[in-house]
Amino acid sequence: MIKAILFDYGGVYAYSPFEAVTELAVEMQLDADFLKTIVFGDMQQDTNHPWHRLERGEINLEQAREGIIAEGKKHQLDTDIYQMFAHFANVDKSMRMSLANKTLEWKQRGLKLAMVTNNLKEFSHWRDTFPYDVKDVYDVEYDSCITGKRKPNPEVFLEVLEQLEVDAAEALFLDDHQPNVDAAAAVGIHAWLVEGDIENSIDWVEAQLKQES
Repeated sequence: MIKAILFDYGGVYAYSPFEAVTELAVEMQLDADFLKTIVFGDMQQDTNHPWHRLERGEINLEQAREGIIAEGKKHQLDTDIYQMFAHFANVDKSMRMSLANKTLEWKQRGLKLAMVTNNLKEFSHWRDTFPYDVKDVYDVEYDSCITGKRKPNPEVFLEVLEQLEVDAAEALFLDDHQPNVDAAAAVGIHAWLVEGDIENSIDWVEAQLKQES
């Protein structure tokens, strides 16, 4: 039976920073994937790119900014991440309330829940934007900048499963980034790529729960 659900935050419950970089790429007349690689590093793996180190809590935001600017200069580009943050004002920041409400319902139905997010210490205020007290909703909060490990490192999922005290086959995972979905699936978790209408993701979870009931 399915006993637990793991969630990403950005791009699942709320907006993703990738959207802001896509906007910036259009403004700079650059390929969006190329710019994302410079700013965020190779998202297929966990590396020593400044953004990855920032998400692991190894360096602060200003240090990461300097490193990303240096990465951009290799390609004669101005990649000041503060420009990227300015584009956040143009990105839809609304909470996907249907998922937030459904998450609370799943909790009340006895499922164990975990938030598994690649995050920055400077952006820890995401908890204040969630419509419910996260401590009342999630059994485990796995925040990369606190744990020192970030998705798609498979150890992230193994540690979360251990903390939830469930097997991989008993867990679902929702994320908007394919490498993270693949990493979860590789350890045996039922993983789903969130894209388009969030109702599709909710329906997928319900189908898994019904199938395993």
